[in-house]
Amino acid sequence: MRYQFKSEPGYLCMEVFDRNSEQDMRASYDAILAESEKMSQLRLLMVCDDTRPVPVTGLFDIVSRLTRANFGKRKLAVVYKDPVTFKAHQFGEIVATNRGLNIHLFLDRDRAIAWLLGAAFAR
Repeated sequence: MRYQFKSEPGYLCMEVFDRNSEQDMRASYDAILAESEKMSQLRLLMVCDDTRPVPVTGLFDIVSRLTRANFGKRKLAVVYKDPVTFKAHQFGEIVATNRGLNIHLFLDRDRAIAWLLGAAFAR
């Protein structure tokens, strides 16, 4: 897995490439949380390119880790370029929302940014 960060006006962007396992997914979330702390940024955009779906048990684990990591007032928009992975991870979005985390998944980067910056939520 590879990733890179870019500070954008109003949010922190993380581009993720070749995220192919549950371990990679956990590492990407750990990395964006660490960079968020370092940059004091609460609005986060994760753009996932060339990623594979993670099993439901892995999604539960990742949401639990975010809850324990004091995700707090952060907003995280996750953009998937692959509709299959997007659909597979929607259950994780539901679990995260039920646990009070402000995380939403998108297929469109512009809509994700609009949501992050305060525009009405629309997919």
